[in-house]
Amino acid sequence: MAKGLERLINEYGNPPLGEAIYWGDNLKVLSKFPEKSVDLIYLDPPFSTDKKYWAIWGENDEALLEAYEEACKGGINAYVDWMRERVELMHKVLKDTGSFYFHCDPQMGHYFKVMLDDVFDYKNFQNEIIWSYHSGGASKRRFGRKHDTIFWYTKGKNYTFNDVELRVPYTESTIKAYNKEDEFGRYKLIKHKNGTIEKVYAKNLERGRILTDVWEIPHIPNWSSEKRGYATQKSKTLLKRIITASSNKGDLVLDPFCGCGTTPAVAYELNRNWVGIDIGKDGCEETKKRMQELGTSSQIIPWDLREKQIKSLKDMSGMNFQNWVLIRIGGRKRTGRDGGIDFYTSQFEPVQVKKQTVGPAVLRDFRTALQQERKQKGYIVSLSGFTKGAIEEATKYKTKENLEIELVGVKELDNVF
Repeated sequence: MAKGLERLINEYGNPPLGEAIYWGDNLKVLSKFPEKSVDLIYLDPPFSTDKKYWAIWGENDEALLEAYEEACKGGINAYVDWMRERVELMHKVLKDTGSFYFHCDPQMGHYFKVMLDDVFDYKNFQNEIIWSYHSGGASKRRFGRKHDTIFWYTKGKNYTFNDVELRVPYTESTIKAYNKEDEFGRYKLIKHKNGTIEKVYAKNLERGRILTDVWEIPHIPNWSSEKRGYATQKSKTLLKRIITASSNKGDLVLDPFCGCGTTPAVAYELNRNWVGIDIGKDGCEETKKRMQELGTSSQIIPWDLREKQIKSLKDMSGMNFQNWVLIRIGGRKRTGRDGGIDFYTSQFEPVQVKKQTVGPAVLRDFRTALQQERKQKGYIVSLSGFTKGAIEEATKYKTKENLEIELVGVKELDNVF
């Protein structure tokens, strides 16, 4: 039975769009996702250019600090531009029937709203949802700031909206007003200015009313077992409402700033497929732990080619590393015995993957495999590098036989593929 990354590829495709936690910059990860593949996107990015919103775990993470500098060094407009790049990719991977929820605070919301109208088209704006809560203190110099803003957009006119599952009961006074009944149901009498009296029937009274765009949902109490030690963690109740409203069972839910994993956790509990992306290692590990507690499997897939990610690659098995390279370059699986070729690039060029340092013997075997397939070019990817003899062997094949074997270190993947 396939395990690890191989199982994810077999079940969810390449790149795996299910049970996957991508550890890296979501701009780079999303660029590899297929177009129109996601049903619902919810994101809760850092609320402002204040550094405290970026170092959530208090971690001295190089990737987080660089992301902060890149996004915020130019102020609010630079941050909106940084976010726009990512939102454009999210729009690209969202299905035509999909929904997009952007969570922000009132101080930044109007900046983001202009950008979102441009990317999604203002005609596809559905709601400005006000999440109202009562936690924390209050200033004596202004009204209490007790709400977040969530902008809901759709990709087009045809989209999922499961209003029936989210209806709330009518008030008791509304129900009592319909105090008469006949063979057609309950009704009330309304007297108009001209003296006429009209019967108004209570349609869907038992079904309840559709929610408004003001949601009163409490913050997670500090004593709650739901708390994960993540400062900006959102409640499961909030995510349950969004996921229930705008997706169906079996749909794919994406959170590109997944933090401690609330979106993946709720999506799983509601029988949706899920994918999370986060640039912070601690957030990815907390999400994996959370999914394990729910009794489901998940895999952290390192994406950025930084020292922390490369160190994690060294801890992988040889087969998992091979499948990681397959995912990372968007390769094509090979059927049957490998015959010295592990898989192909998207252009059907052979690739061989090695964790250990590659010497001339590996190149000689790969040369034979290329000749058997009548290929004039192939790649060897190595985690640990290449010996001087291997480099000389590759040069000899190219000069004397017009056979190109490109030797690729892990840090060079983005430059080659």
